Amino acid sequence: MVRLQYDDAAFYIFGISIIGVYTFPATYIAVGKILRSTVLAKPVTRRRLLKGEEEKSRRLRAEMAKQIWTPCFIAQLFVLAVLWGLLFTFLSSYTAGG
Repeated sequence: MVRLQYDDAAFYIFGISIIGVYTFPATYIAVGKILRSTVLAKPVTRRRLLKGEEEKSRRLRAEMAKQIWTPCFIAQLFVLAVLWGLLFTFLSSYTAGG
């Protein structure tokens, strides 16, 4: 039986390309969501709010912060962490010569 010899460099380049096509944009979107819900959230207004407005504003900010941490988003972050690990593994194997 004849064994085929595959080109290892081509496999690593293909793997890096395919994983990178998903990983880079998905990471950009995920980091943007996290930043918009925490650091870049709209600041509290300086004007004096009525009691009902103040409670509503506080409640809406708390809902926005909780809304991002859904099971689907957490699963996406887990998949991204695995893919980044795989991407770095492929990159290190490729640069080490296969």
